[in-house]
Amino acid sequence: MGGEMAFTDLHNNYTLYLSPSLRGATDTIREPLMAFLGESRFVHLCSQQVADNKIVDALADLENKRNGRAKVLIESDYIYERKPLAGSLIWEMQGEREQNRQCLLAMMRGGVEVRADQIKGALQHTNLILSEKEDGGKLIFVTSANLSPGSIGTHYNWGIVLNNPPFFDAAQRLFNNSWDGDFRDAFFSHEAKFAKEVLACAAGANGQATDLAEECIDKAEEYICFAYFNLSTDSRVDKALRGAIERGVRVYGVVDGDQAGTSWDAVPQLRKIGVDVRYYPGVLTGALGRMHYKMLSVDGKLTHVTTANASHAAEDSFEFGLTIISQITQNISHFIQSEIDRLMQNARVPQEDT
Repeated sequence: MGGEMAFTDLHNNYTLYLSPSLRGATDTIREPLMAFLGESRFVHLCSQQVADNKIVDALADLENKRNGRAKVLIESDYIYERKPLAGSLIWEMQGEREQNRQCLLAMMRGGVEVRADQIKGALQHTNLILSEKEDGGKLIFVTSANLSPGSIGTHYNWGIVLNNPPFFDAAQRLFNNSWDGDFRDAFFSHEAKFAKEVLACAAGANGQATDLAEECIDKAEEYICFAYFNLSTDSRVDKALRGAIERGVRVYGVVDGDQAGTSWDAVPQLRKIGVDVRYYPGVLTGALGRMHYKMLSVDGKLTHVTTANASHAAEDSFEFGLTIISQITQNISHFIQSEIDRLMQNARVPQEDT
């Protein structure tokens, strides 16, 4: 599928995709995502946004061309304007969220069953797609990307395809329990053991994804490398990284550069205690897109990918997390570490350190 970077395990239980080194190229996370939808007949999808025309076309095609069906749960905050329009402007097709609304209408016209969450102050952010294929196979696609043109086209994101029936069944129950628009009590936790690997998934709106990240960090003995879109001082990830430094673990990584100077930026304090964390350029700091990864590599054995930012706000949002523990020599942890090492080379050291 194009030139995106991918890693598949030996037993075809999962394939992880990372965005290519040239953001905005045609071989972005869009490629495996569209291929996944193109092989589907029935789709159940949860995402913060569905605001991309090609994705909407693919979902509508299930009903119109393949005798299939799509059900989509979106985040209501991204339909409404943050600052409501007034007067005659309410009749104009404009506003910050207009693309989201146009895609919502297009899905409805195309027979896609769409619902929005009902929870204020917490995001529906799992970015989870369940697919039943033409041949009866059942697969899961999860990604750190919101399904908008910018996120899947110009931002750094991960995406993973999971081929495991018990995982699928657990994720299907999660979708069913959140379909009424209230995701607060929808959650799942599942573990699968293979010859030399263990996969653990968790999702929910009570910090389940962050629990997995915290557990990975707490198991570190030698080093931790990370890439997080946001890393805030009020997050459990920040606290866990501090604990790792106290144990003598080497810790380094990148965050999106647009968080520099914010009141919640954890970078300055982490650097003071020995964490080599740097700012990778974001959309406001000279790049085409965001450094939108949320992932960890620990000791060359543990891997964690998640939709959850390292922030307290993520504790109340509907998030997904996956941890892979591997005893294989050439494993996914090294794959992610090599990407983080590459990002470190182009990331900015904070000015107070230079």
